[in-house]
Amino acid sequence: VVGRASGRKDMGGMEPQQDDRRPLRGHSTLNPRREAGHAGAMRTSHEALHTLQHHQELLNGVQERVQGLFDATEHLSNLDSKREDLVEFLRHRVLPHAQLEERTYYDIGAKYDPTRLLVTAMKSEHGRLIDLVDHLAWSRTTLEVLKAATAVLALLETHLEKENEILIPELDAAHLL
Repeated sequence: VVGRASGRKDMGGMEPQQDDRRPLRGHSTLNPRREAGHAGAMRTSHEALHTLQHHQELLNGVQERVQGLFDATEHLSNLDSKREDLVEFLRHRVLPHAQLEERTYYDIGAKYDPTRLLVTAMKSEHGRLIDLVDHLAWSRTTLEVLKAATAVLALLETHLEKENEILIPELDAAHLL
């Protein structure tokens, strides 16, 4: 089981501490400053807001499936079906979304000086995500599956945070969205 931000499961030991056993669902909100009523809430365009919401849906889907992998190992359930479900979600929902972003937001951001370097790095992360999904698909041992799934989730969380906290707000503020 993966815990909240500061209490992530140590992959060296397979059993988490009892007080660290928290479900992934809802453990990460990608852009809390934009929540309604928050003092630091920013005005955003409809397109930017829609993208932020979609990112949260994708992240929640990955979190739930990674949690399912950990639950399956804990209850000695069928790990393969949980792994296949996560790989399918990543290949059919997350990776197509990443490709669409490269043709839209990233193309815009690559032409805008304040975001050019960020976009270059984020495209590289998309490549790394593809590699991790392939590794997850071919992983067969419990440890390999859990390590790959945790790596996918960690990369996706940090990647979406950069998109939601830096790239999209910067492009939105410049009226490029």
